[in-house]
Amino acid sequence: MRGKGYGGFQPPASNGRLKSSSKSPTGPKTFVFVTATEPKQFNSTETMRNVRSTVMHDVIRRRGEEPKAKPLHVVKKYTPRAMSRENSKPTPPASSTFRHPEQHPANPPTIDSQTALKLYRTEPKKINRSIPSLSGSTPGSSTTASSPKALSRLPPKRPRTIDSFATTETLDEAEQILVQPSQGSPNCRGMNEHFYLAYPTLGPVNFFSPYDPFYTLPRPSNTTIDVERLKWHCHNYFGTRAMAHNWLPQAINARESFLSTLCISSTHEDAMAGVQSHVTVIVNTEVLHIIRERLSEKWSRVRDSTIMSVAHLLCSRLVSSNERERAGHEDALRQLIDERGGMKALGLRGELAAVSTAMVLTSTILREASPHPTFLAYASTLDNPPPPPSKAIPESPIYRPRDRFYTLERSKNASPVLLDLVYHTRSLTELCLATPASPSAHTSASIQTRKEQIRDQVRSTPSQVRALGRELDAREKRKAWRAEAVRLASLLYAEAVAANTPFSSVARLVDPTTCASTCGGRPASTTASTTASGPTDVEGKETILSALHNALKHSGAEYSDCWADLTGVLFWVTLVAGAVARFSGSGASNVNATTGTSNTVNENNNNNSITTTPNGKHERAGFSGQRETAHWGSVETTANAASGWQANGSKRLREQEERQRKWFIALNVRCAIVLAFEHRVPVVRGLEGMVGVVGALGRRGMGRREVQQSAQLWEL
Repeated sequence: MRGKGYGGFQPPASNGRLKSSSKSPTGPKTFVFVTATEPKQFNSTETMRNVRSTVMHDVIRRRGEEPKAKPLHVVKKYTPRAMSRENSKPTPPASSTFRHPEQHPANPPTIDSQTALKLYRTEPKKINRSIPSLSGSTPGSSTTASSPKALSRLPPKRPRTIDSFATTETLDEAEQILVQPSQGSPNCRGMNEHFYLAYPTLGPVNFFSPYDPFYTLPRPSNTTIDVERLKWHCHNYFGTRAMAHNWLPQAINARESFLSTLCISSTHEDAMAGVQSHVTVIVNTEVLHIIRERLSEKWSRVRDSTIMSVAHLLCSRLVSSNERERAGHEDALRQLIDERGGMKALGLRGELAAVSTAMVLTSTILREASPHPTFLAYASTLDNPPPPPSKAIPESPIYRPRDRFYTLERSKNASPVLLDLVYHTRSLTELCLATPASPSAHTSASIQTRKEQIRDQVRSTPSQVRALGRELDAREKRKAWRAEAVRLASLLYAEAVAANTPFSSVARLVDPTTCASTCGGRPASTTASTTASGPTDVEGKETILSALHNALKHSGAEYSDCWADLTGVLFWVTLVAGAVARFSGSGASNVNATTGTSNTVNENNNNNSITTTPNGKHERAGFSGQRETAHWGSVETTANAASGWQANGSKRLREQEERQRKWFIALNVRCAIVLAFEHRVPVVRGLEGMVGVVGALGRRGMGRREVQQSAQLWEL
């Protein structure tokens, strides 16, 4: 008949499109080709159902017929190799009603029940049986991952968070998480922590992409500053998940607030390494110039970013500067807050006010001075209801809102000796804060007797590191060194409270034999602590501070997770150590113990912190010319008739104590920053209690007039 063939083929007049299903000339027989006259016809319901049905029928055909029913006691074992052989053999369909899509072009919208049962029964069984069982069981064995035997061999899961409504029994079995660390921080390293410590990563590097996301952040004008490395250091040792909620977005929003975080990183890195790098001087100088520019404009001086940058700078100045500079930063921060409208007017949902208060209170404690009433008033307004016993909080001798130390008692990092010392020092804190302003003779005598009894108990506590054996694992050794660090700090704390003397002069009251085995240097004689002020006092202080420094380093507090759920205790230990080391090295003021006034050493060179370095040379801000005229310089001038080794020895001790003082304060600042965002109330209220203890023991810091004069350096 004419008209047949390709030349005479005409599409049906009733259909507006040409649609046909044909076999691919070269591909598999299951391919279906759909044609249409308009693009939107490919998305029609009928076409999509046709494609889906074809794919489903092809899958069923490849999987083959379901095996016949067998007795219940016979179990067919499937292995990946057997399944591959079984799937490679095509089998006819189980139902005679099933037809291939090529033979059934209508493709009904639903499939029959037998085909649906095949999909339900066949696929899950094959997938589950092909997965090898956990806990060492072989594929196809009777021990599966959900069996009791397998569950008994599985390692316990470490919870990422601790539910506040969890029971005490649940918390006893789990490891407490006090602060949620950020991704990549030392808290998240787990088993690879020692590898990171041995081979530290200088910065985030993407070897597969030429683009660096860190270049989108504000850059300093000095190209010698390695921003990536400093930010990586800040992220590893200061970053927390709570910080990323409000603080971090605001910090990277402005140039001054972002670059001021580099001051904290560089200063902390120098203090931990015991060096003075020129990078810290460059960063501090540039940040100070930027802050000066922001303070020149009235609309920008009261912004959150400007106040945040001053708070960041105060964090770094706690470590690197002297007391006069720190006092100036405190008062400058207070003036900016007053111009803003007070603490309640600050943004970031209270975080900016809490962090600023924490840094100012820490600075005043280290200076043994009284903070401004603005910060004390804010600390007293923080609501401090007793949390439930199941909640983990940073407990310490200066903060215990509950009747017991529930968090410390549940901690796996705390030994019984450590708990006893914390309870003793907490009793001393309560006695010190509960003493009335004008007590009667009987009340004063009873309180003093109780203080001396607790001090004797602390003195009688033996050292835990003397009995350390090689058979103990690393965790038990770190636990013993933590207890030793708490013991030494408790000795200083108890001696100061019992003798009603400031922390800066308590080192000469401690018997050097109590820490001779812990200190790495030469122990001082027992008569050194009883003599008058002179080189023997230096030896006694060097012994107790060196012993505490050595214990903290062995406890893993230097680059680890800040003692995990004992971070509050570490925060208190470093706070006491920093206050005791006040007159060490070049960061001190020569204070007259009789009048209570202070004469800051080398005041003419204090402007180095807020001006550019002269002659193009990079000198550390606040340190130029201070090493020769520091507090211990009087020891050298009064001992001209002594032998030469005494003068040289005092100089070496001065330099060593200066490094130790910076190390203590840098670790304390790190603990404060780590805790402040997730536990702002415990940090601020604990510092408020420590301020009360310092006030009860007698303040020897700068007066209010001297603080206001120091603030003039900012030219506010």
